[in-house]
Amino acid sequence: MSAEIPGAVVITLREIYDEQKGTREDVQKVLARLEDQSASIKDHEDRIRELEKSNPADQEERLKGLERFRWLSMGAATLLGGGGGAFLSQIVSKGA
Repeated sequence: MSAEIPGAVVITLREIYDEQKGTREDVQKVLARLEDQSASIKDHEDRIRELEKSNPADQEERLKGLERFRWLSMGAATLLGGGGGAFLSQIVSKGA
């Protein structure tokens, strides 16, 4: 069986060991980067949670202010419309 087979490849145990060692080093590098990113993500999530805690009350107050302005505007328009109509009817009835 010492005859060489055309296209056959011989891989030694040393080559397998070197590749396995290189793969292990690559996995360790990826793991280190993953741990760094995990810490960064945790910090980012903490900052987002702090923003979420502070904003809802502020947004609620702004919405209440807008609603208050809307209702006051509608009330004023109603009063001015009714009062203006009565005033105009007085002017028209005196002029006729």
